[in-house]
Amino acid sequence: MGYNIKVETHGSQGIKNSFTQEEIDKADIIIVAADIGINLSRFKNKKVYKSAIKPAIHNPEQLIITAFSKAVISNESSTNLDETKEKQKTSIMKHILTGVSYMVPFIILGGICIALAVGLGKIIYGDQYSAQPGDFFYYLEKIGSVAFTLMIGALGAYIAYSIAGRAAIAPAFIVSVVANTADALFPIGGIQVSTAMGFVGAILFGLAIGYTVKWINTWNINKTISAIMPIFVIPLGVGLFYGLLAVFVIGAPVGWIMDKFINALKEAFSNENIGIGLGIGFGILFGLMAGFDMGGPINKVAFLTCSTLISSQIYEPMGIMAAAIPIAPLGMGLCTMIFRKKFNENEKTLGISAFVMGLIGISEGAIPFAVSDPKKAIICNMTGSAVAGAIAGGFGVTCTAAHGGPIVGILMAVSSNHSTGYGWGIPFFFVAIIVGTLVTCFMYGLLRKIPSSNEKQSSKITFFKKNKINETNESTKLTYSQIRA
Repeated sequence: MGYNIKVETHGSQGIKNSFTQEEIDKADIIIVAADIGINLSRFKNKKVYKSAIKPAIHNPEQLIITAFSKAVISNESSTNLDETKEKQKTSIMKHILTGVSYMVPFIILGGICIALAVGLGKIIYGDQYSAQPGDFFYYLEKIGSVAFTLMIGALGAYIAYSIAGRAAIAPAFIVSVVANTADALFPIGGIQVSTAMGFVGAILFGLAIGYTVKWINTWNINKTISAIMPIFVIPLGVGLFYGLLAVFVIGAPVGWIMDKFINALKEAFSNENIGIGLGIGFGILFGLMAGFDMGGPINKVAFLTCSTLISSQIYEPMGIMAAAIPIAPLGMGLCTMIFRKKFNENEKTLGISAFVMGLIGISEGAIPFAVSDPKKAIICNMTGSAVAGAIAGGFGVTCTAAHGGPIVGILMAVSSNHSTGYGWGIPFFFVAIIVGTLVTCFMYGLLRKIPSSNEKQSSKITFFKKNKINETNESTKLTYSQIRA
């Protein structure tokens, strides 16, 4: 289309290819394509258009045309002129997903530390091993426990941050941790809280504090006072208000409900008569969610549910999720190796990358295949993931690390609640992954058609035409190469 572009990415590795202030000043327009909340304060007084990620992947040219016609001058809280009420409702999920994305590193660090401490301790000292002060594994487990405590604070803090910016982080973090501390909650009516509010409290207070701080930021305050608002007035006032609300009003009732829910789950999974059927049912459900959007909102809802149950010592849902997470990238990658004639050279390269990513539990490796062939690829991914989840659930696979893929089995994070004992968890886990991968691989390989020579040639002609048209402009030519890549 003749435009020079620069793309800044916000992913699990942080911000990459970030804009300089000079680039922002010179830009004609800024397009924010994101499914999580992004702080737009640096784009103030620039033309900004906000979109979901999907249009940027499926129809980027139309997105650019729409952006130029409908972008508005950003005042940090502006929205697109054509934003509908439906889009405004979905923004709450965007804020929650922002919190989840910041929470994930805490979960992984805590889960891996606990898994290594428990797994290696039992391998070295036997199944009855329990870490004691003075033992290395005891301190490793403590690191994991602290990470699990802080992950709830991170969830609430960054939900609030997504809504209202930095001023909301401290009160939301502190109140979320307080709501997750059982002995800090006042026993209303004699209700003794043994299970705190957990991630429910983090989501609730993250949203409440975020919107409260956002409302406070709209006040017309004297400049002298406004300087201390984000560092003194907001943390103290908002933090105390919602902290006391958590301690004396909401904490005990919600904690009591959570306690009943957690105990019911523990009893169901520990009862072998119920556990197998429940495990298969959960396995199919979480498997379908994991395979549907490969790291997207549906996947993250399932992951958040399973990972937060670890802190309540319910490890079966995460065992299911850990087996289901890698199926899409492993299945797509293996398919490009077995059904080679049905893929072009670029897709074969993507297949190798996807397979490697699957080994370390990164499901996003399958996204290119889902984008290019959504109906077939997504159905195959969901089927294979559901099969893997059902096998893991049926055999009572457990996982103490909030992550997935073969890597958690190698790190000894996997076990089983099966009566045959601890050691069977790893074989069951790998059987679930292998079977699920083969289902996705052969299902997609049989459904996919061999591309015609005309289709391959058409793709190459389009690529060279665009370069030829712009061969006098080297920067634009590079831009098109990057877009094709």
